[in-house]
Amino acid sequence: MLEERFQLKVRQEEKQLPLYSLTVDKSGLKATAVKEAKGKMQVNRNNAAASIKGDGITIDRLCRTLGNMLDRPVVDETGLDGFYDVELKYSADTSAAGKDSAPAEEVTGPSMFTALREQAACD
Repeated sequence: MLEERFQLKVRQEEKQLPLYSLTVDKSGLKATAVKEAKGKMQVNRNNAAASIKGDGITIDRLCRTLGNMLDRPVVDETGLDGFYDVELKYSADTSAAGKDSAPAEEVTGPSMFTALREQAACD
């Protein structure tokens, strides 16, 4: 009906979009494996500092949270199953994600990417 009335034509095409890939660093995972799925996720952010704390979460859930914060999909390539306690503390400067960033004098701590590598051993 739309095609007849409005001459609307639909076509499919593949488009490559930028994304991030989460992998385990060669130094090994620093997130703590836990047996129980609590599924609690807390994200805090102020002008200069930010943190993510996950209690009994899957790595997939961490990827979705990171993807929402970075405005870009984060694909889980860790190969890890199960549940983990993860805590990341990083600078609230998100200029790499194209968002407003804190003034340079207020930025403290590592970037989100460095915090992932150093605090969770993920790249």
